[in-house]
Amino acid sequence: MRAPSRIALTLIALGSIACASPLAAPLAIAPLAAEALGPQTLAAATEDGSVYVLAEGGPMTSPVRLRSMWRRKATQTCDGDYMVMSERAAQSRRAGIISNKLYEGFVRCVSPEGEIPR
Repeated sequence: MRAPSRIALTLIALGSIACASPLAAPLAIAPLAAEALGPQTLAAATEDGSVYVLAEGGPMTSPVRLRSMWRRKATQTCDGDYMVMSERAAQSRRAGIISNKLYEGFVRCVSPEGEIPR
């Protein structure tokens, strides 16, 4: 017998939610929606010259994958080397269920010798 597919498991979860109270549905669907989007990264420059880097994923996203994505985004943003000023991992919970995970931090780009920083 084959293992149930991810779609089948999602439909089963949605079917069981339909039988639950109306207030429970949004809380139970939020993690499924976050996982469907997939992990995402972003980087934004700040006024002091540092760069805020964020990697965000759903409840099933591995913390190791988020950190790897965060490092890759920092390297892409800084065109190479960077210095980590701060970093942290966190997760959000709704009604005791993990709804999303994130890895965030500030970096300062290190320019090669002889180049003027942007």
